[in-house]
Amino acid sequence: MKTSATVICFVVGIMAATIAKNLPGDNNQIDRSTSSSEELSDYKEYITQIQTMCYERTNSTETFQNLLVSMYGVPLCLQATVDLPSLMNDVSDLDASTRHELFPKYCSQIRSALVCLDPPKEEFRKCLDPNDAVILDSVVNAMPEAIDLLCKNDGEILFKDDANYNVCMDKYSNYATECATLVSNETDLMEVSKFGRPQCDELFNVRNCMEGKFNECNGPQVMEVFDVFWRAFIRNTPCKNFVTSAKDEAN
Repeated sequence: MKTSATVICFVVGIMAATIAKNLPGDNNQIDRSTSSSEELSDYKEYITQIQTMCYERTNSTETFQNLLVSMYGVPLCLQATVDLPSLMNDVSDLDASTRHELFPKYCSQIRSALVCLDPPKEEFRKCLDPNDAVILDSVVNAMPEAIDLLCKNDGEILFKDDANYNVCMDKYSNYATECATLVSNETDLMEVSKFGRPQCDELFNVRNCMEGKFNECNGPQVMEVFDVFWRAFIRNTPCKNFVTSAKDEAN
């Protein structure tokens, strides 16, 4: 069983990748036929981990059930906040010539829709110890910054030369799995509040591993989105005391 710290790291990465993937640029067309089964497997594993965490924390299945209900409510909330049919239609035609119309039109709607995450976040907090709950809050609260980064200059970050999002996103799960092996079992079982230099060095190595993977697939801008959440995570752990370079904290 992964500790809540590792699960939160996983969630941070998935959020970053999902945001970048769902606002595509010219080269960000994902082959859903090859990635859907892998994404479903990741989702099932994630849900199973959360279910175990909730039961161990509350000694009851009620909190997990409430969490699922709140998650099911997110799509309905999004539909009430974002013009999804219009967004999906416009995204299908998104390119360098249309981005100047799309981003100003929808970015404000997407920012407003972040309130839809509040109910599941509050239920999930009940499954975490106080230290991990603070970390969860910090990474969720970092989402406006991530959206601002993606919306800056009408999505300029998604239209940089040589971007190859399809490769990066198709292999994201493999990247995350490979880089996660850099975290030892000892660190995985330790409370975040007790992390010291050895544990933090492992986390820094995970981040550097992901950076290397994204560079290989010509998607360093995806890493910029990842780093928004990474900074929020690190600043709410003892690892903030062991940052020795800009690269450690990701700027």
